[in-house]
Amino acid sequence: MGIFLEPLTEIIDSFPKIDNGVDRHHILGLIDTIHDEFGHYCLFADVYDSIKSDDDPPLNPQELQTWEWDEVLTDMRIKQNHTYGSIGVRASHFTEGDYCTLFREGMRLEGRGGADDRIAHACREIYEDEFGHMME
Repeated sequence: MGIFLEPLTEIIDSFPKIDNGVDRHHILGLIDTIHDEFGHYCLFADVYDSIKSDDDPPLNPQELQTWEWDEVLTDMRIKQNHTYGSIGVRASHFTEGDYCTLFREGMRLEGRGGADDRIAHACREIYEDEFGHMME
């Protein structure tokens, strides 16, 4: 279901059980995750919109695909969060963003102008989010 629908579905399914079998802080964490991930999508979708031609289709978040390794990591993080409580959450954050390598490199495009500056801006915003998660 991906990075948007999976946590949304869990929130909907868990809503009647909040504080009665489901920790409210777990739900808050899912909401934070959705907010961050959708914000990251918006940053890169804005870059795409700024460089696409009139003939290019708009992005569709339902058609986005993740790499297999990303799905494996996501599944691992979800399992850790549910199985091991607070230490599982810490472990899942430790694996966040592969020390932000992709975003650090993207930030290096700053100062080149045009689309490169827009990409650098998106990478800087995401880096700041992901670095904090990783360091937690």
